Amino acid sequence: MKKIHQIFCSLAVCAIMLGGNTTPACAADVNIIPVSIKTQVMKGEFVLPQTVTISYQTPEGRNIAQYLADKLKASTGYAVSLGEKKGHISIQITPSLKMADEGYRLTVTSKGVVIKAKTGKGAFYGMQSFMQLLPAQIESPVMVSGVKWAAQCCDITDAPRFGYRGFHLDPCRHFITVENVKKQLDLMSMFKVNTMHFHLTEDQGWRIEIKKYPKLTSVGSLRTEGDVKASTMNDSSVALAKGLHPIKVVFLANIIGGWPSWWSSTAIEMRKDNEKEFTAVGGSQLFR
Repeated sequence: MKKIHQIFCSLAVCAIMLGGNTTPACAADVNIIPVSIKTQVMKGEFVLPQTVTISYQTPEGRNIAQYLADKLKASTGYAVSLGEKKGHISIQITPSLKMADEGYRLTVTSKGVVIKAKTGKGAFYGMQSFMQLLPAQIESPVMVSGVKWAAQCCDITDAPRFGYRGFHLDPCRHFITVENVKKQLDLMSMFKVNTMHFHLTEDQGWRIEIKKYPKLTSVGSLRTEGDVKASTMNDSSVALAKGLHPIKVVFLANIIGGWPSWWSSTAIEMRKDNEKEFTAVGGSQLFR
């Protein structure tokens, strides 16, 4: 990873010398993914105290503080508390700040950490960048001993270059459990990916429940060949969409793509039930 980062920085310098577009600054002791727009490395480090306080001023800030607290408790075993007064780590969301909606400023000194952002999304990404400054074991779901929990002192200003940063997940051709979907969301949010395209229908299976047409999942989700499980992804999908992650979940229930499973279970029944034309969600063709 260090060699890759050094190569990336060298290429960035070459691009600047050749008159290319402005490239994010690189700092040898700070590895943030994606690389931040501006990084200033300072002397010293912030050592996480065994009794940590995380402060916040808004409901969104509290949710982010709780997310961070749960992470820190799990891997470090330290006592972590939340409060509205000054803390070792401060999450400050101020809508009047002049920065991008998903931008943030992260300042780490030997005395503490301050994350400033215009929105909750920006503050969440600032929190993720702080996590990346700590040893990799911080992501462990169980306590890890013998680790110095410290972050390099620095001042980072960042905002995403692209508004749409997406990932496509297809549980139709290849069944994916709800737990694995949640794990995917965790990884996406860690690297500041903000949109998940959730493909829920295909000829290999129908993975979204429509209660008016139960055969979609009782018949349309099954195949005669291969080992494909039946699934009603409706409840779990809604739960995922309402999670803390600042990720937009785009559900695709495309009748065109799911034609075999759709036709074998529901199309004829639906036509008898409702002669009016309707539009396939995620598609543009009209059925009659």
